[in-house]
Amino acid sequence: MSAVVEALQSEKIEQSEPVLDQRLGSRLDTLLTDRGWKRACFVFLFLGVVVRLVRYLLCFPLWNDEMALVENFLNRDWLGLLDPLNNGQVAPVLFMWTELAITKVAGVSEYSLRLFPVSCAIAGLFLFYHFASQYLKGLPLLMAVAVFSVSYYPIRHSAEAKPYAVDNFIAVLLLVVVTRYWKSGQLKWLLILTAMTPLALGYSFPSVFILGGISLSLMMPAFFRGNSKERILFVMFNVCLLSTFLLIHLASTKESYQVQFDGIMGVYWADGFVPLNRPWMIPVWFLKVCTSYCFEFPFGGDNGSATLPFLGLVVGCVFFFKRRHSQIVMLGGGVLLLALIASAMQRYPFGGHARLMQYTAPLACLYIGLGFVEILQICRPIKLRKQYAILSLGVLATIPMVVSMRDIIKPYKRIHYQQHREIAHRLWNTSKPEDPLYCLMESPDYAPTWEHFPYRCSQIMETQGDFLTLPAREDLDPSATYRAVVWYRIRDAKKSFPRWKKDLEQQFVVDEQETLTINAAEYTETFVILNLQPRSQYTPPEMTASKMEQGRLTQ
Repeated sequence: MSAVVEALQSEKIEQSEPVLDQRLGSRLDTLLTDRGWKRACFVFLFLGVVVRLVRYLLCFPLWNDEMALVENFLNRDWLGLLDPLNNGQVAPVLFMWTELAITKVAGVSEYSLRLFPVSCAIAGLFLFYHFASQYLKGLPLLMAVAVFSVSYYPIRHSAEAKPYAVDNFIAVLLLVVVTRYWKSGQLKWLLILTAMTPLALGYSFPSVFILGGISLSLMMPAFFRGNSKERILFVMFNVCLLSTFLLIHLASTKESYQVQFDGIMGVYWADGFVPLNRPWMIPVWFLKVCTSYCFEFPFGGDNGSATLPFLGLVVGCVFFFKRRHSQIVMLGGGVLLLALIASAMQRYPFGGHARLMQYTAPLACLYIGLGFVEILQICRPIKLRKQYAILSLGVLATIPMVVSMRDIIKPYKRIHYQQHREIAHRLWNTSKPEDPLYCLMESPDYAPTWEHFPYRCSQIMETQGDFLTLPAREDLDPSATYRAVVWYRIRDAKKSFPRWKKDLEQQFVVDEQETLTINAAEYTETFVILNLQPRSQYTPPEMTASKMEQGRLTQ
């Protein structure tokens, strides 16, 4: 600890030069000028923008995770979004309010729902370039920008109606502000950071880890070499951070989190929680999640598929510290420490899935950019290092091309989401005023399960909320004919549907006019169009045929 304090006391961060790898060889150093390296960075930024826009414009159908969240604010007002969310969802209230505001202005569609995330993702690309250029230049900067721009999961989540792209954007925005404070030493940047704290926490739950890491990295410099003004502002920043956290994350979401955690989320996130009940497995668990789920930049997956990115991250941290940029390493260490504490307390998973770790992308890609270049230094023979670097950049450049080609060929996550959207469009856009289609799902007599959110979400999107609900049985006109649609999943066991049908058959003949089925891997979705005809006006088909036969015999 004393060595760390001494390093921080002697470090002049505001005068530090960006890191440039000096050991890659003179041929590589002279391969491009400073302007050339900058242009190469913008090539990757351009690729990053294009691949995100392509995915957004292809208008993928919403998938289950999106529909589970979207269904909440399609059926709620502003204050209603403060209540515990349905469908096992937890989301920042400012994100939900922003999505609700956009849909009220632009209507409900895949484009409007994903407009805010994709805007954050594109803005985040250029913010990251600015952030990384404060620490790196030349090949390390290009490598960091390339990894950040073409990584698959940031691309994927940029076109989803979920807050993961916002987590990424908020993280890099906070890092830009604290870097400006470190570089300039001007206290106005600390004031700006303090003012941004409530907004950051309101838009992104995991931004608390970034803000907490910033606080830990500022603590020792503020008290060992800072003046009284700096100490006062540092205390103000922490008071703002703690009070906002308590207000938003405890007062507003404690009940919501507990409701969802006691349900499916506690099981779904289980792999992301520190196994305190098996302490001897903690090192194995940590290595597994770090090489599989946490740092999938630019690639990764199960069973150690992200080992190379994790190795690059570790090497990058080591060389940042060796080159007297220890404060950015301290910041990353603080983020890691707080994330692990939250995981041990089962409040936020560490790993489990890449989408939960998007807030780590800016720091991880910064470390990985320098780490990959340093790894190249051990390549032999020396004369091939340049070729290895060019090959690495070439591979990175192909990732967005492959992703876009795949998205164009397969513009959906899974085929049954596309089929669900097509059926919903057919049902609700072909209904005529003279033959309206009523919704059975919202009837007071029908009790759908929580898994009915895909139907409700699609229905509202197709009708913009303007649909007819089948009245309760006692309010139905016994002389009128109705046409209604019901949706269910096989694993729901059709519990509510048969019971409702049996009760209604006392007044009406309920005929299943058409059945549309979607076979997914885990379940079967079924849309049933029902024809409700009054019993007083109903003529059995066999009776009609008998009368026709009698008529022919008479003739």
